[in-house]
Amino acid sequence: MVSYEKIRQSLRSWTLFIAWVNVLAALSKVWSVISHYIVVNNLDKFKEQLDAEKFRILEASTNVGIVIIAVIALVINIIVAVLAFKNLSKIKDNAPSLSPYRIALIYTVVYNLASFALSVYLNIPLSPFNIVLPLVFLGLYAYVYNKAAQLLDKEDDETDSESVNQ
Repeated sequence: MVSYEKIRQSLRSWTLFIAWVNVLAALSKVWSVISHYIVVNNLDKFKEQLDAEKFRILEASTNVGIVIIAVIALVINIIVAVLAFKNLSKIKDNAPSLSPYRIALIYTVVYNLASFALSVYLNIPLSPFNIVLPLVFLGLYAYVYNKAAQLLDKEDDETDSESVNQ
């Protein structure tokens, strides 16, 4: 027998984690946009301080596409965080919404593919961190989505059994 109380508790914990990670990611995106403008306004100073290869990478990182991706990601991080925080009370009632997890799954795939494509286009080197971290979050979002679906299935099973008993 499946312990729905354990599923609910696990879902609640992971949803809280997802909410706070998205809050931190949103703050990171704000910092990224601010940093972009600081770097753009000080490129001359950096040119004097850096060797040619490092300056080329820094200059490529000032592409407007990076800012566009960061702003879109900021909006989505805020949406996911808000929906995840709202979902905490729904989890208590055994009626979680799948929306924050669906949005997070789609966001993780699209955001990282766009980031990889832009990095390749701008010839900015990728680190293993840029590949491993998105896979970890894909796994996390898929796991939490599955837990929420299990909890919703419990509610459907109970509703079906009540209608059969009547």
